[in-house]
Amino acid sequence: MRQTITVGNRYYRALTAQPIRIGVPWPKEGIREPSISVYADDGHAIPVGVKALNHWPDGSIQWTLLDFAADFGPDQKSTFTVVIDDTEGPAPAKPAKYTTTKPTVRLGNGLVEMEIASTGPLVRRWAVNDVDVVEAGTFDAVVMADDGKEYRASRGPRSVTIEHANPLRTVVRVDGKHEAEDGAQLLDYWIRFTVFADRREVSITHHFRNREEPVPGITLKAMRLEMKTGVSPEAERYVVQMGRTRRSLHAPVRFRGDCEIFASDTPDTDNYAIAHHEGAGGGVYLRPRDLLNDPTEDWPWFMNPAYNTRLNASDLTISAVTPRLALCCEDHCLVVCPGNMAALHPKSLLIDENRVRYAILPEWAGPMLIRQGAGKTHEFFLSALPAGASDDDILSEALAIEQSPVGPPMPLAISLDPAWIRHCEVFYTQYLLPYDPETNFCTERKMSFRWFRTYGLTEGFAPAPGNGMWNYGDNIEYVGAHGFNVEYPNARAFNNEEMWFHWVLQDYLRTGRWENAERAFQGCQHIIDVDYVDFSIYPYQKWGQCAHISDHNNGPVYPSHMWFTELFMAYALTGEPEFKRVALNICENLLYWIHSPTEFSRVLRHDLREAGQPLINLSWAYEWNPDPRYIEGCMKIFHDIVMDNIRRFGALTNCPLWNEDVLTHVAPYGDYATWDGLFYLWYVTRDEEIRKVFLSEAALRVTEEKMGTHSAWDMTHGGTSRTTDYNIAAEAYYMSGDPSWLERVRRPFALAFRSSVWYLQPQHDIFMFKPAFEHGLVRDEDVSL
Repeated sequence: MRQTITVGNRYYRALTAQPIRIGVPWPKEGIREPSISVYADDGHAIPVGVKALNHWPDGSIQWTLLDFAADFGPDQKSTFTVVIDDTEGPAPAKPAKYTTTKPTVRLGNGLVEMEIASTGPLVRRWAVNDVDVVEAGTFDAVVMADDGKEYRASRGPRSVTIEHANPLRTVVRVDGKHEAEDGAQLLDYWIRFTVFADRREVSITHHFRNREEPVPGITLKAMRLEMKTGVSPEAERYVVQMGRTRRSLHAPVRFRGDCEIFASDTPDTDNYAIAHHEGAGGGVYLRPRDLLNDPTEDWPWFMNPAYNTRLNASDLTISAVTPRLALCCEDHCLVVCPGNMAALHPKSLLIDENRVRYAILPEWAGPMLIRQGAGKTHEFFLSALPAGASDDDILSEALAIEQSPVGPPMPLAISLDPAWIRHCEVFYTQYLLPYDPETNFCTERKMSFRWFRTYGLTEGFAPAPGNGMWNYGDNIEYVGAHGFNVEYPNARAFNNEEMWFHWVLQDYLRTGRWENAERAFQGCQHIIDVDYVDFSIYPYQKWGQCAHISDHNNGPVYPSHMWFTELFMAYALTGEPEFKRVALNICENLLYWIHSPTEFSRVLRHDLREAGQPLINLSWAYEWNPDPRYIEGCMKIFHDIVMDNIRRFGALTNCPLWNEDVLTHVAPYGDYATWDGLFYLWYVTRDEEIRKVFLSEAALRVTEEKMGTHSAWDMTHGGTSRTTDYNIAAEAYYMSGDPSWLERVRRPFALAFRSSVWYLQPQHDIFMFKPAFEHGLVRDEDVSL
């Protein structure tokens, strides 16, 4: 009962007491109590915080969340051993902890101390080493309506709770609503304050959500976090300029004076509404530029916009900076880091003497429509160093604290042991092809490129493109493939496609490639913020997930396009409670569709995709919330749609609901969803009737003539349905143990596998690869790259 975790420092600089947070699985009947120790490379136990996230049906623990920390040398990779034992591990030198005295919660670790209140000022004290880094009562969250009226978190009703607590990491959460001076309220929010053991920074996570009655939404003019810091108004400012002097140096610069660091996709913020292009990439810049003391008149003519017509006269690349700032005075140095400003543009960090205003929506970028039910999550970090901190000290502090899925790539890459994952049989990983890049060199290279968009030298997904606050994290591969925001920038059609991040996370579990986990976390964050409708005046829309549609949430919710199983994997790996909360809320929306007579008959019965996706989703959810309503809803679909169609049409099909021409195609569009759904439902129930029906119907479907080898979307050659759905054959094999199901599709699968352009897709074929190799249907040398 031991497993290993490999953690690598991605920076060529040292990291001290670097927090590590990761979920780890355990096999059935393995452990009942989370008595877990973590040992470093040299064999000594290190401090750890443990929380059980999920249990197997027998009551044993399935997933535990681990919080621990370690020092890393530059570019160092370390292996940690996780062991079940009763040994009480050591405590951190300065543990994170809290105390509650209503209405105040005190949060700290001996380095940083905070007082967070449920009435009056939001933050009553914020100090590092007994120095007030934020003046009491000045921290606030502010929204400005389109009429200019301001609403503040400090005025409105709120609750303060302890969301997570152990000696390594403690989180205090504030939930409330902004309120104006006249008592009017607008826009729900929550703010987390996170303190880590042995570290000076505080991580602030801010989330807003539109639960207001007006449709389609509310319009805001601005939104910001603000505070008055404890530095002197004349404090020296520190930034890192990108492209300094004609040598284009990446260099620190110090100056005095008020400034704004802003993120935008256009330098013309005075005409932002016209100059901005939805989905475009952003940059981070400083103004006024002359504070950088980098006079362009000393540059050669070919780099000077005044002479070189290829350069825009208002080009800002010469004032580009990193999204990090420090304010240094005689007794301390305050490090200010808005999380991921460039990717989440538009943003503004305004320094006015010793006041800091972080604009989540700057006034120059407003107004902004927030549709009913939509929200967004941002991060902001504050830390403090002793007076006299060097440029390198400040940079090291700033780099080390950016470590969340909301933000850019994290300082650490964390890999679980794929063999242990398969042993635990979590998330169906036992059915995936074991990761063996030496034996299956060609196959792994092709899977990596064709399925997981590996470009360049990396072994996994590149980070999400930095294409704006509402777009960041979305499945941009889908967007690009269909031309949205490329050929038709005004269409702005986005949103997750067909469980895409589900398969990216499964590949992380299969391979240990952290880039895939990181990219999927970004996608899952987009799902729970933007695609998910947390509130609606329409019952069929509330708690649902919008299909890919213009502006993400400017459209309908319907069962076939609610893809959120990846949220359970993201929760298991990060412990982020919002992932699970949103997933379970979407389940409630699905139950509405199943139990509404009109929606059930007019939508779920429409085709096997509308009926099948709820089977998949509720079966996955049942393992995380064993609510009998989930199985009851699935069985209603099984009896009233699947079995009824078999009785009516003689087979598991509903083609007659469309037209007779569809009967000539090898498979109805979307029938894969019902096959997958029945497999998952059988897996969690072991219902013999489901197994018999599946195998009986699969005998009609799993034949050579009905298994495709060509494109699902190739309309120019007559392709109108997905045809390379080989999971059906693999599922029949796993349900029966009979390899003849694989032999039925040997020739078409081998042909599809050899094709240089792979029309096999992870959503429809991932389960087929393992038995295909084991039974000799394909060989690695058959792969055409």
